Amino acid sequence: MAKLVLVISKTGTGKSSSLRNFKKGEAAVILCSGKELPFKSDLSVMVPKTSADVVAGIKGATTPVVVVDDANYLLAFSEMARATEVGYAKFTQMAQEMFFVFKAILDKDSEQIFYIMAHAAETEDGTIRFKTTGKMLSEKIVLEGLTNILLTNEVADGEFVFRVKTDGTGVKTPIGMFETDTVENDLKAVDATIRKYFDMKPIATPKPEAPKK
Repeated sequence: MAKLVLVISKTGTGKSSSLRNFKKGEAAVILCSGKELPFKSDLSVMVPKTSADVVAGIKGATTPVVVVDDANYLLAFSEMARATEVGYAKFTQMAQEMFFVFKAILDKDSEQIFYIMAHAAETEDGTIRFKTTGKMLSEKIVLEGLTNILLTNEVADGEFVFRVKTDGTGVKTPIGMFETDTVENDLKAVDATIRKYFDMKPIATPKPEAPKK
């Protein structure tokens, strides 16, 4: 079965830049905000218009790693598009659409790892939560409960890092997966650690293209 990993943190803490070491064929990126990656890359990139596009991208993806970046914008853009609609039905529908994105990953029978990257909601107790629209996803579904791996990005001593060890703030990983509280902001290295822990096949290095004659 495919693995689901949540990466939730404040904007500008290195979520997207952590993809920089993936090579073509190793990862595909679904850019929900439409914002380009913050580095030069030949990775396969998709810019969806709807949550249905994201679900289709998830189902059709063949790369070992798939990243759904800026996932909150699926909700934010939908809310803006429907701002003039009255009633609460629209919030139920938007929650359902986001749930279907998660369900498409959880239901996929593959050796892939899917990373959903999102902005963190501000909470009074400092707990890391997926920023949502409305209360259904945060109170009834609890998206963070659909995976055992939730990482966050932060700045430590002037460097971007991943916080990877369970610490009571919402960050969580299986016991023994990581030896240190933080690791370098390199999602490819994090992915290798997760694959090793679950005895998954490592990502094969793509063969270089033959020079054109």
